[in-house]
Amino acid sequence: MHKAFVLLIASTLGVLLLSNNVARAAALAPELRQRLETAGPGSKVPVIIHFTDRLDVKAFAQRSDRAAARAGMVRGLRDQARRSQGPLQAFLRQQGVEPTELWLINALAVQVPPPLVETLAAWPGVAAVELDAQISPPAPVTMAVPAEPSDNIAAIGAQSLWAAGFTGSGVVVASFDGGVDRTHPDLAGWRGGPNDWFDPYAGSLTPTDVDGHGTAVTSLMVGGAASGRTIGVAPDAQWISAKIFPDSGDADTSKIHLAFQWAIDPDGDPNTDDAPDVVNNSWGFETATNRCITFDSFRGDIQVLQAAGIHVVFSAGNGGPAAATSVSPANYPEGLAVGSIGPDYVVSSFSARGPSACSGSIYNDLAVDVYPELVAPGESVTVAYPFNLFPFGYAAVTGTSFTAAQVSGALALLRSAIPPLPGESAEGYRLRLEKGLLTTTADLGPIGADNSYGRGLVDLSAAYARLTGIGNSLPPPSQLLTPQNNAVGLPSPLTFSWFQGEDPDGDALNMTLLIDTVPHFDPPARTILVSAFGTSGVLIATLGFVWPWSGRRRWRLQLLIAGGLAVLWLMVACGGGSGGGGGGSTTVVATDSIVVSNLAPATTYYWKVQTRDIHGGESESPVWSFTTR
Repeated sequence: MHKAFVLLIASTLGVLLLSNNVARAAALAPELRQRLETAGPGSKVPVIIHFTDRLDVKAFAQRSDRAAARAGMVRGLRDQARRSQGPLQAFLRQQGVEPTELWLINALAVQVPPPLVETLAAWPGVAAVELDAQISPPAPVTMAVPAEPSDNIAAIGAQSLWAAGFTGSGVVVASFDGGVDRTHPDLAGWRGGPNDWFDPYAGSLTPTDVDGHGTAVTSLMVGGAASGRTIGVAPDAQWISAKIFPDSGDADTSKIHLAFQWAIDPDGDPNTDDAPDVVNNSWGFETATNRCITFDSFRGDIQVLQAAGIHVVFSAGNGGPAAATSVSPANYPEGLAVGSIGPDYVVSSFSARGPSACSGSIYNDLAVDVYPELVAPGESVTVAYPFNLFPFGYAAVTGTSFTAAQVSGALALLRSAIPPLPGESAEGYRLRLEKGLLTTTADLGPIGADNSYGRGLVDLSAAYARLTGIGNSLPPPSQLLTPQNNAVGLPSPLTFSWFQGEDPDGDALNMTLLIDTVPHFDPPARTILVSAFGTSGVLIATLGFVWPWSGRRRWRLQLLIAGGLAVLWLMVACGGGSGGGGGGSTTVVATDSIVVSNLAPATTYYWKVQTRDIHGGESESPVWSFTTR
C-alpha cells in the first residue's frame, strides 16, 4: 500500500513538471492530431503510447535453443515494459482509465480525454503517441463454384515433397484473420488447446468465422482432402488462429498488436514453447497504397517474431495493375510479400506492383530490392468455405490473400522436411529457409527480379533440392589479389586479400585461407577461417599465434578471436587471379581480407583459399607464392 502511494505521488508530481516542459514532448502522429481537432467535449480518443526503451532481441535470437531463446526474449520484453511503463500506468489508473499493456513493442493502448494526450506525449521515456486507428478487413471474397480443382498445388511443386513423405507434420501455422470454421472437415488440424484461439474482441473460446475469408486462407495452408483432393500446401500441419477482425468489420490497431503478442507466447507461460512456426497475414493497409506507414506500424512486432524464428508472411495487396501500389505492412523491410499470377502464369491484373514505398529489404543481399518478393497462384483457387455461407463447402476464390497462404504453407512444408543445422539459431534457421525459397523461384516476366513478379513463382521442389544439397552448384573459386604471385621482399605482418564471387545457388560461404612452406599443403601449416554470408557484410577475422610442427619449417595457426576486421576495398590493377603474377589490366575489388603476423623472414610461402558452401560443395583458388624479406 505504501509503495503504491509513493508511486502515485511521484506520478502526479511528474505530470505537474511535465506541464511546464511540453516542448520536449514526443511526436504525435498526424492522424492523431486530426482526430484531436475534431474530438467533441467529453469524448475519449483511443491512443497507443510507445516508449523509447527497446530490448535487444538479437542477443536472444542468436541462441541455438529456440525454446530458451524465445523464453528469454519474452521475459526480457515483459520486464522492460514493466520498468518503462509502471509510473504512467499508475497515473492513468488515477485518471480512471485502464491501459492495455503491449509488452511486445513496449507500448500502452488506452482511451483518454483529448486534453490528456499532450501530457502523455510529454511523459519521460515516451517516444511517440499515435491514434489507435482502425484497419479495414480484406475485400469481400468473390466466390464461384469450382468448375474443377485448381492446379495451384502442382504449380508450386508441393506434391514433390508429399511424395518424399513430407506433409507438414510437427509444424504449427497461425492465421491472423476474421476467424476460421473449425467444423469444416478439411480443417481438422486445429491444435485445440484453450490458448490456440485468440479473440481480443468478444473473448470467444473456440474458432468461428462469419465471412469465410479466414477459413479459405487457412485451408490453403493446411487443408485436408475431405473433398477427394488435398487443398492445403502442408495438410498435416496444425493451425491456431487470432481473430484480428471482429464480426462488425474494422480492426483496432491495438488488437492486432495483441495478436502478435499472443503469437509469441499463446499460453502466457514462457516456459512452454507453444509459439507457431509461421504467421500468415492476408491483410494490409489496402486504402493507403504506395505509403511506408511509420505510425500504426507493425514493424516492431514483426521484428520480434522473426528474431524468435517465426516466419511472418503478408499478402502483397490487390491494388494493381498500376505501378507503385505496395501496401504496409507487406512493404516493410521485414515483410515477405506475395503477389499473384493466373493460370496462364501471367501476373494478375489486381496484384500490387512495386517499387516498394519502403526500402532496405532484409532479403536484398540476394538480388535487387523488389516488391513483391515472389508470387503464387491467386486466381480461381479452390478453397474450403463454411457450409453455412456457401452450401457447397468449397469455392473458387481470387486475390493475394490466397497467395500469401500458399507461401505460408510452403514454409511449413519446408520446416517439416528440413531440420535446423546443428547449433543453428532459430533466426538463422528461419532466414535459411526463406532465402532457400526465394533463390529457387521460377523466373517469370522480364529476366531477373522485377516489380511485378518479384523473384518469381514458388518452386518447392527446387527449394528442397537447394536446401538439402541435391543438385547443389559448386561455389566459384576465389580470385587471389594480394600478395601478388611471385612477389619478393614482403614484410610481416602481411595483408592477404581476394575476391569471392557469390554462390550460384545463393548459399552462405565459408572461406579458409591456407598458408604453407610447401606447395602441396600436406598437412596445412597455417589455417585462417574467415566467415561471410555470400560476399556481403562485415567480416570477423580470426588471428592467432604459431608454433613449430614436426620439426619442419611449417606452422599451424591457433584460432583466436582477435576482433572485427571490416571488408577491405582494394583497387588492384594487375595480377588479377588466374595464377599469373604480372600483366593484365582488369580492375578487381577485394571482398575479403585478413592480416597475418609472425611470418618467418627470408621464407618462401604458398597460399590459397578454399571456399565451401553450406551443403559441402567446395572449390579452391590457384596456389600463389611470395617470399618474405
